[in-house]
Amino acid sequence: MKHYHKKTLHTCIAVFLFLFGLIGQTKAQGDYAPLVQAIDSNNTGLIAYQKSAEAQKMLNRTGLTPSNPQIGVNYTRPIRFTRSRLMDYNISQSIEFPTVYGHKRNVSNRQNEIVNTDYHIYRADLINQAINTYLNWVYYNQLGEVLKQQKEYAESIATSYQKAFDAGGVNILDRNKAQVNAVNAQKEHELNVIEMNTAYQELMRYNQGNPYVNLPTDFPDISNDVAMLFAEESRFVTSNDVLKSVTQQIELSEAQERLAKAQTLPEFNVGYIWGQEFEADFRGVSFGMTIPLWQQKNTKKYARMNTQALKETQENAQSQYTLQVKLLQSRASELYKVMNELERTISQTRGLELLKKAVDLKEITILEYLVEQSMYFELTQKYLQTKMNLHITLAELYRWEY
Repeated sequence: MKHYHKKTLHTCIAVFLFLFGLIGQTKAQGDYAPLVQAIDSNNTGLIAYQKSAEAQKMLNRTGLTPSNPQIGVNYTRPIRFTRSRLMDYNISQSIEFPTVYGHKRNVSNRQNEIVNTDYHIYRADLINQAINTYLNWVYYNQLGEVLKQQKEYAESIATSYQKAFDAGGVNILDRNKAQVNAVNAQKEHELNVIEMNTAYQELMRYNQGNPYVNLPTDFPDISNDVAMLFAEESRFVTSNDVLKSVTQQIELSEAQERLAKAQTLPEFNVGYIWGQEFEADFRGVSFGMTIPLWQQKNTKKYARMNTQALKETQENAQSQYTLQVKLLQSRASELYKVMNELERTISQTRGLELLKKAVDLKEITILEYLVEQSMYFELTQKYLQTKMNLHITLAELYRWEY
């Protein structure tokens, strides 16, 4: 009974870990689903690369069969005139050593795996660039909301101070400060709109100039604590298609090494001959064999040296990317901490609304309002920049899972 419960517990743990990983992967893909789906469907560069990859895979499947058969006709006659004539017909086929064809197919399969991985690398780079552009656009969207509120408040204050000035309630200097603030707020909002539209136009370039449907204007939700990313270090390393490509290059080189060894074995030539002479017909077979002395010289040595070089490259690439993952994880953790601190500070200040109420009630001067407003805007801008940089870092970590 104890053994049964222990086995059941192990099964539940395994299922939980599988579902946790599946949920994490689904979340990574779902955050940018409208963007990724549009690019997969419409980006002609990506579609062209995919078709080129299919053509390359077809090319890799050539040369796996024996060479074409040969048909020949020989006609001879003696130099001096006699009634003798000699004509023969022959058909022959060259065949490499049987194991060579299996090794060729293995090499072809390895080559096609690399072609598939290269496509995924190209796609991941394209998607990552698009996500960074999208996050930049979201940043300007979020900043635009703050600038819009700032502009509306500035216009309201400028109108209020103009009326107060007309009634003799404020001096011209305060009236001018309110008007300058309104103009600055309006222009900041307009400049932000320009940057936002530019970012969206750049984003549309990845979708062949087409607008996106249902593209969120908010940053993706981070439901899990960023600190959990440290438990997934191996996940980021094993999902890296660049490292996978290096491993596949090694497997290809090893397959080519075995092929080169098999090609040092003899090739055979078999055929059928039918001959005619003046007085008789002849039929028979022919057989030949090549002696592999020079044609494949140094091929095995090259394949062996190439495999060794690729293994050393793999070790270096694995080490470098592991360090990069740790760096990105540390950066994400620190950015997450700073973002939460800024968010907490902003929520405690109650934003521009409290400042607007204070200046309307003449509890603070227009100069104090402008100073406080500038500090609030700088704080909000820092918060949004930190949030954008955090999402860019996370997108880099999950770049192979979109």
